[in-house]
This record gives sequence, structure tokens and C-alpha cells, in this order.
Amino acid sequence: MDKPKFSEYKKRFFILASAVLFFVAVCLCFLFWVQHLVREHIYADIDKRLLTVAESIQLILPEDYHLRAKTAAAITPEEYQAVESKLTALARTSGAKYVWTDVLVGDTVHLTTCNKTSGPDNPEAEIYYFMAYQDGVSDAQMLAFSGDEPVFTTFQDIWGQFRAVFVPVKNSDGSVYLACAEFTVDYVEAIISRSNLFFLAGLIVFGLGSLPLCLLYMAGNSHHRKLLEEKNAQLEQSRKRLRATLHSIGDGVLVTDQQGCISHMNPVAENLTGWAVADATGQPHQIVLNFVADDDKGKDLGLVEHVFTHKTAVSFNHDLCLLTKAGNHVEVIASAAPIAAEDGGDISGTVLVLRDVTERNKLNEKLNAGRKMEAIGVLASGIAHDFNNMLGGIIGAAELINQSQPEDPKICRMNKIILDSASRAAELAKQLLSFSRKTTSAAQVLDMHSLIDETILLLGSSIDKRIEVRTDLQAEQHNIQGDPSLLQNSLLNLGINAAHAMPDGGVLTIASRILELDLQEYTASEFKLKPGLFIEISVSDNGCGIAKEHIERIFEPFFTTKEKGQGTGLGLASVYGTVKQHQGAVTVYSEAGVGTVFKLLFPITTNKVATQLTTEAIPGSGNILLIDDDETMRLMGKAMLEKLGYQVRLATNGLEGFELFKAYRDEIDLVIVDMMMPVMNGRECFEKIRAIEPQATVILASGFSDEEDLKCMMQAGLKGFIQKPYFNSILSQMVSKVLQERRAS
Repeated sequence: MDKPKFSEYKKRFFILASAVLFFVAVCLCFLFWVQHLVREHIYADIDKRLLTVAESIQLILPEDYHLRAKTAAAITPEEYQAVESKLTALARTSGAKYVWTDVLVGDTVHLTTCNKTSGPDNPEAEIYYFMAYQDGVSDAQMLAFSGDEPVFTTFQDIWGQFRAVFVPVKNSDGSVYLACAEFTVDYVEAIISRSNLFFLAGLIVFGLGSLPLCLLYMAGNSHHRKLLEEKNAQLEQSRKRLRATLHSIGDGVLVTDQQGCISHMNPVAENLTGWAVADATGQPHQIVLNFVADDDKGKDLGLVEHVFTHKTAVSFNHDLCLLTKAGNHVEVIASAAPIAAEDGGDISGTVLVLRDVTERNKLNEKLNAGRKMEAIGVLASGIAHDFNNMLGGIIGAAELINQSQPEDPKICRMNKIILDSASRAAELAKQLLSFSRKTTSAAQVLDMHSLIDETILLLGSSIDKRIEVRTDLQAEQHNIQGDPSLLQNSLLNLGINAAHAMPDGGVLTIASRILELDLQEYTASEFKLKPGLFIEISVSDNGCGIAKEHIERIFEPFFTTKEKGQGTGLGLASVYGTVKQHQGAVTVYSEAGVGTVFKLLFPITTNKVATQLTTEAIPGSGNILLIDDDETMRLMGKAMLEKLGYQVRLATNGLEGFELFKAYRDEIDLVIVDMMMPVMNGRECFEKIRAIEPQATVILASGFSDEEDLKCMMQAGLKGFIQKPYFNSILSQMVSKVLQERRAS
């Protein structure tokens, strides 16, 4: 066989070389073509991710953020930092380098939000709220401001080279801001470079065999697809968190479509309306949002219709009454805003926001009622003050007549009528002062269970025999600090009212138990309660109940539903004043035809019950200065004290009394001073007397005194207090007690 000629080898080499070159050229062309496709695919996916991130910004920002963010001072640093934190979380989740928003004010573009990130080592690269772009912005940004579609671009500035998207977003006032997001080109190119490595390796393997090349390419492509899927999954998770945030806000949010039918509700809206989202979806909004007239609460003026007609947001500055699916009334304030269509055309729906103000309105009503009660209390205390002075004269004169004519039975009988009537009138005045909390109670440790037993005995002779009185006294501790007279009157008033509610007989139950109030219950109460142990006394009946329209007024003085002549209207008012004076609370619950329950709360004390003292008049001797602006009280007090054996000087006001004391302080053993006087009141007089004579013995005699004033005076050295109108025996005991203490010291 002939050996091939050199020319044949040369020819074969040329053909082989040509084939190899052709193969390499084809492979290179294929590689560049595939790289081009991969680059386009990656950039398309990057752009999709950028668009998703930019659109997510709208869900994070407060609804009115860019309605306000038009000046450097419009957004507080705290609000900017809060938004910055949320955008930082979004950037971290999505892998974006920067996530921000821009506004165009005049001819200048300003940055309004941005995630927290470190910029390049350049002082001019600092990022802050309302930062102006000093070197201008890209044409792509300006194109986005003037258009309605997202604009994608690759650009370079002092922060680096980026692939970015600018999404124009319209505010409700027609202004536009850009929601922007960008990846660094290095980040994108890194993904592409990794793809190139796979393709280069694939080309080498392809030269050895097409199958390994295909398998390797598929593995590389699968890796990138998995990476992109992970990023997309992270974005989806971020969207879910944003939806969860929307569902967790405290206001009800409802969304309607173009036909005004409900398309979405958050859980708060479900609770407000009583409609489940599955049942409400597709229903006309008028059915789900059923606004009705309720007293001064307005009806719906067509929120959704207004938005579709005027294409603007609307809110009402008055409350609306929403009728729930269950038929309950809920007071709300409402607003609505349009949802712009994706193509920038007509409105695609509305967003309605409802805020429940029922509890707020109830609290306001309670506060107004409290102010009303305080005003009535001031009036009642003023009346009782003058009334007490007149009763003091009547009681004093009657007792002096008894002492001067002890042998005349007719006079004694008439005087007894006068004293009994005056005592009842004094009790009436005490009830008025109790309501206004301007009386100083005869506070002592008492056993509430014993007081309840005594009250039941009194009720037994006062109420219909067909009424069965039951007790359920379960409180293990039942000692409190208080005025037994006021507290027993309160229980009697409640018991008698309960009996009147059961004209045909029934069951009256008085029960007790121990409650421990915590700080939350203390702050939620309208009464000035302190955390700790309380005894709860409940007085309940199964009578006719109290009408709903009367419940809010039952504690007002002189308010009564009884016929004329059958009630003063002071019973429950005095109960209210008594419990507040004892740092307690009173509540009432009633149903027509079922009955009524009053619950009284009083703080428990660990002190023991004291032994009762004698009530007989005690004579004495000494020099007393009596200071009172009421002439009747001065004359009666002087006569009663002189009858007891004392020498008495009189003064008509605090200043005159102080001058008398200053002139005769070596002779005066005791000063009795009234509280409410012209020129100088009792407290000022007491302080001036103690300033010149720290050992002066002073007692306060008043029918109108503030508990805090009395407490301060007692701490400053006041020796005692006597409540007007006073009887001869009570006055004598107080005077004798303090003078004995003075002489003993």
C-alpha cells in the first residue's frame, strides 16, 4: 500500500483544521448565543424582582406619608427611622442594595425614604430624609415622573453602578412619587459570571461529549433556577408578613370592587360588622355596612358612592352608628379612599377604614356625668352648710329650754318634737354633704357584718312582712374604717328602695365577699380606688327593676321616680357620696321585671373595733374663744358652753378671732373655730394662732369641711373636730376631752 503523499497529509490537516475551527466557531457562536439568552433571562428575572420590591414599598409606608413628605420638616426623625427599619428589612429579604422613594418638588428631586445601608467612602454620599440630588437625576427617573409605567435602567453614580426600577405612584391628591429599588450591577454580573463558568465548563465537556455537556448545563441552570426560586419565595414571605401587618392593625379595613361589592375584610372589620369574610365577599357594601340613625349619630352619607363619583378620599368628622349582623349597635368613625386601576384608568375599587369609638364615647359620657355630679354636689353642699347653721340654733335653743324648764311636761314634750324634727333635718343635711363629700365623717373601725345585722333588724320593722330578707355573708375579713351612721343609712336606703320595688313581696338578699383589686382594675375604675383588699356588699332584689333611661340619673340628688311626697330623691345620692367618701365604689345592674343589684366596695382594715364611749353631757370650767360668722351659732354655742360652766368670748370671723386670741392668749384655754367664714377662714385662723402659740388648743366645729383640709390641720396640731349641728352632750364631751389632755400635758 502506497504511503500517502505529503500533499495528502497537508490536505487532511487542512480539512481537519477547518473542521476543528468550524466546530470551535460553531461552539463559540452557540456559547455567545446561549450567554446572550442567559443574560436576557437573568436581567428579566432581576427586573421582575425589582418591580416586586418596589411595589411592596407602597404596602409598608403609611397611607398619607407622601401626602405629607413634601418639605424637610414634614416627617419627624422618629417616623423616618421607623420607615427606614421596615425598608431595611425588605432590602435584606430581597437582596436589593437600595430601596427608596423620591418626590419631585419644583425642579428638584428629593429622597423621602431609604433603607439603612452604608454608602461609599465619600462624604457627599450621605443618605438622609429629603436629601436633594445635587447633581441631578437620570433621564429614566424624570421619564418615570412624567409617565404611568415602571422604568427600568442601568446607570452609574457616586454610589456605584446599578440595575434599577422607578415605579410612579399617584397620591390621592394627584401628586406622584417614585417607588425605587436597585441591585448592584456587580451582583447581577456575579450571577451571570457564575453562569458563564458553567457554560465554559460545558463547552469543554461538550468537546469531549455532548451528553456530559448537556447534563452539566442542566445542573447549572437548575442551580440558578433554585436560587431565583429561593429569592422569590423570600419575597413572597415578605408579602405575607406585610399582609399579616395589615390584618393586625386596630382599625377595620374593607375593600370593594368596581361594583361596590365587598372583596376583602381584615379580622377587625369582621368583628365590627359581625360578618365573616367568606360570607361578606361578593355582598353589596350597603348590606355589610348597615349604617342607621341613632340619636345624634349620623347615617352613612354614601362613602363608596362619593369615592366613585368624585374619585377622591372622604372621611366624616361625626360618629356613625353601625348595625352589626347580629343586630347590635357599634359607634364608628369612617373614611374611604379610591383604589387606582393598574392601567392608570378608572377606579378599580375603594378601601374603607372603620374605627370603633363605642368605648371612647362611653368613657366621655361617664366623665360628663361625673362633672355634672360634682356641680350638683357643690350646690348641695352650699345649701347644707346654711341649713346646718340654722339647725344648730334650733337644737341649741331647744336644749337650753329643756334645761331651764325641766319640770314642765308640756314644754318638754314640745321640745322633744323640735329636737326629733331637727335631728331628722340634720340627717337630711348630712346626706346632702355626704353626696358632695364635704362632710367629715366620724371615722372609726367597725364590723360591716354587725352593721348589716343591725340594719336587717331595722328593716324588719320598716318593710312589708311578705318580703323575705336573706343574708350570704362570706367575707372572711369585714372590718373597715368609716362612719357607722352614714354606712347604715346607705344600707337602709338600699334596703327600703328594694322593698318598694317588690310591692307584692319578694326576696331581699344582702351578701358579702372579699375582692382583691389589681392595678389594672384600679386605673380602669371611675372611682378613686387603691389596689388591695376590698369587701363587696351586694344588695339585690327580684323586684320590678329600674328603667334603662333612669339608670344614668339614679345617683343625682333630688331625682326620684316615686310619686310626689313619697321620696326626697336623696337616698341614692347619699349612698353615692358615702361610698366615695369612704374611698369605695358603687355599681348597679338592673333588668326590668327581673330585679336590681347594688354592689358597694369598701377597703378592708386590719385594725380592731373600738369600744363605744358614753353620750352624756360633761360639765367643766375654763376660758373658751368661740369663732363663728353665724350669729345664731355664736349665741347658741355661748349659751350651751356657759351652761356647762365655761367662760366664753365671741368673734365673728377668723381675723377678729385671731386678734382676740393674741390679746388674751394667756387666759384662753380653748379655741373653737368654724371653717367657712368671711375675711379669714378657719384654716387660716388656726395657722396664725399656732404660729404665735404652738401649744394653743384648737378644735374645728363645722358642717362643711374638706377632708384634705381637716387632715392637714390635724397633722399641724388640731385637737379635734365636731360636726354641725351639734348637741349639747357631743359638744361637752369634745371640750372636756381636749381640755383634760391640755391640763395633763
